[in-house]
Amino acid sequence: MQKLTELSLFPTNDYRLWTFLYRWLPQGFVERLFVVYTFIQLYWLGVKYLLVELHRYLSTSVRKLTPNDPDIPNDLQDYIAIVTGGTQGIGLCVARDFVRRGCTVVVTAFDLTPTEQDKVIKLIQDDHQRGSIHVFDIDLRDISSVCSFVNRFYSKFDRLDILVNNAAVMYVPQNYTKDGFEYHYQINYLSHTLLIWLLMPALNRAGKKKPARIVNVSSSTHFARDLFLDDLQVRSSPYSRFHSYAQSKLCVLMNTYFLANWLSKEPNNQQYHILVNAIHPGVVNTPLYQNVWIVRRYPLIGRLLFRSVEEGAETVIYAALSSEVETSGNYYEDCRSIRSSRFSYHILYDFNLKTFSLKLAKFVRNIMEQPWFEKPIKAVLLDITGVLYESGTKCAIPGSIEAINRLRSSGLPFRLVTNETQSPLAKLVNKLNGFGYDFKASEIIAPGPTVCKYLKQNGLRPHLLIHSGLLPEFDDVSKDDPNCVVIGDAAHFFTYEAVNQAFQLLLRLKDRDESKLNEIERKSMLISMGKNKYYKENGALTIDLGAYTTALEFATDVQSIIIGKPSAEYYNAALQSFGEEISPNEVVMIGDDILGDVKGSQDMGMRGVLVKTGKYRPDNQNHPLVKPDAIVSNLKEGIDQILQKREQPLTI
Repeated sequence: MQKLTELSLFPTNDYRLWTFLYRWLPQGFVERLFVVYTFIQLYWLGVKYLLVELHRYLSTSVRKLTPNDPDIPNDLQDYIAIVTGGTQGIGLCVARDFVRRGCTVVVTAFDLTPTEQDKVIKLIQDDHQRGSIHVFDIDLRDISSVCSFVNRFYSKFDRLDILVNNAAVMYVPQNYTKDGFEYHYQINYLSHTLLIWLLMPALNRAGKKKPARIVNVSSSTHFARDLFLDDLQVRSSPYSRFHSYAQSKLCVLMNTYFLANWLSKEPNNQQYHILVNAIHPGVVNTPLYQNVWIVRRYPLIGRLLFRSVEEGAETVIYAALSSEVETSGNYYEDCRSIRSSRFSYHILYDFNLKTFSLKLAKFVRNIMEQPWFEKPIKAVLLDITGVLYESGTKCAIPGSIEAINRLRSSGLPFRLVTNETQSPLAKLVNKLNGFGYDFKASEIIAPGPTVCKYLKQNGLRPHLLIHSGLLPEFDDVSKDDPNCVVIGDAAHFFTYEAVNQAFQLLLRLKDRDESKLNEIERKSMLISMGKNKYYKENGALTIDLGAYTTALEFATDVQSIIIGKPSAEYYNAALQSFGEEISPNEVVMIGDDILGDVKGSQDMGMRGVLVKTGKYRPDNQNHPLVKPDAIVSNLKEGIDQILQKREQPLTI
């Protein structure tokens, strides 16, 4: 397969001039000259657009959206939208507007902690809004992360009404992604183009009732530059961060025109119901402009002369929702369609960009059509109960010991992940090895030790509502004057008196002066070591910890945090235990729980494989919220498929 970094297009005249100078004159001199040249272009254009901003401020004829604009539908309760870069700036305002109208919105985030994600959700969604918000991780510098994001989206939703490609970087120093691309190019253009192609089926499904919409956030800076399309990595030509940003936004715009034309011609005899347009949001006072030296040095300029983020969001919202937008292939400024730069309509270069986009689409299809076991796999996570042995029995599930031995011999790292909270880790290891396995404690990630580590790191003192067999795990944790409740699968220790004691303590903790508590103390009043509904024991389904946790939440209005499957903290602990950098999309989770194992791992960006052992039920295959990446008869079949194809990984 040809690598993306090898795909190139014909050089432009401007490109030939600068590469000629770069080759025959001192490179440092040419690069400084090019930086000055592009700086003057961009900042001269900036002066013009500051006058546009002044005109907008003074004029009454410029279109401005109002909260109840008659051309914008107010009821989006059946809509699903994605807003990239939706955790701050324009994207956050767009997401907040969509949620206010009842839309289900997925915003993308990069490297946010669960606490930071909670803050984003609170910023977007208040008690009076009708929609819902989801925060999904994505690293636009990484093609595999984009694919992982799309897999996670498809695990929750089967259609997409609105895609707002808003995330961007601006004027960052020269740098290259792990895929070999210049930062502006991959983040602003390439990864968003990947998103469009990968999400095309979901967009088209939504568009059968009413056309789905793609809004690509471009920029007026595209007027200042043409394309150096034959040097995607800017390695044989002078580098200017001003040129790279403007070129990336020009690529966004030209690709919008290409897509609009391509969709209108019903390729492959398929009718598409998707509108795709590009917009310039205006000169907006967002964090992006912190890389503009004059704004960084004189921040008052941004506050006085630039639009607010709410004003910058107006044209995005207009292009995404307005009934006046009925066609594709338009460029909008101030909620009206205008002509973009002359170069953006250039047939020759537009043709070259089409060629690249179609090659990119083919490349994406090759990725997405790979069976789950053919995609690169660097690690495996395995559930224990229902996968290695049936609870209540004294023997391993047939084929599982052989599968573990083959997996260990292959050198592919693995970990056992379990919500076993009735016995300490050492006892669990002895139990498994008594079935014929040969596990070490370091190969098992159990909730007990993970919770103990969390308590110690954050100075928390628990009241324990757990099985007596697990108490030794907490011997070195202070329990004086408890400031939280830890709940595990206490089984027959779940007496009325024990549960009521935890209930009364939670009420007292809830009534404390919040101003004297830190963020961890506020969110960690109730810590649950799992939230599964049931498990299988002695051939019958048995109620699990989730029912008791939910009862305490309901009675106290205290939201629990989960440290156990399916929580992100627990799965992150499992990934970190490998001791090397492994991305979630390179990991397969095999388990018997459709929610805790499959959905929990897919929410993290992993592949979730369901086994037909343990508590598997036939209706799991048609679960309304979860679609497993694969369903296998047992662990042996899953491991066989992984190891048979491991020598033929996908090459990017």
